[in-house]
Amino acid sequence: MTKVELADGVILLMGYNSADKKLDRRLVYFVADRIIPMLIDRLAKSQGMSAEDVADNFITVKDADVKFSTKRQGLFADLPTPMMNIAGFSSIRQVGDSQDETTVFVPVKQGQQSIIKNLEVGGLGGRVGYRLEANRLWFINMPQGEYSSVMVKYLPSITGLKEDEQITIPASVEADLINMIKQSLEEQKITPEDKTVNNADNK
Repeated sequence: MTKVELADGVILLMGYNSADKKLDRRLVYFVADRIIPMLIDRLAKSQGMSAEDVADNFITVKDADVKFSTKRQGLFADLPTPMMNIAGFSSIRQVGDSQDETTVFVPVKQGQQSIIKNLEVGGLGGRVGYRLEANRLWFINMPQGEYSSVMVKYLPSITGLKEDEQITIPASVEADLINMIKQSLEEQKITPEDKTVNNADNK
């Protein structure tokens, strides 16, 4: 299911099928970004799993170009699209070598880098680490020139995807997602004016 197919499915299900009264797709995307974390949590509870494990069924895999910052004298990569906000765990599921999935980089929290700098080989056992700042990954111990791009597995925001891009979601819960978005948007639905009544009142 693509991003636009999701929006059109919700729009049609809500009865907006005329050109003059139609729900804006952007509102559907906005609501979807808030519904998906709820759907993940619901699935986790029903399946007796952690939300973090269930979230791995919703990830997308993209390559991100590695660049050098002259200001900070470090290597970084920007996420191809914004990530989804999920409470309790990171939307970045894995970062590693785009040519070899077995080479996985080590996530480093904000407060850990100063400690790591004082440890042997950066405290990462010679492995490459990364730290997330907003939608940018900063790399630690990455040899300059060794990587032109990295592979990132993450939960993207629906809003940030292209219109024709596929949404990674188990087929078994596509209908649940559409119905949950529809339910959330019910109060937004606008009933077309009854022009006959209005005209009669104006006579």
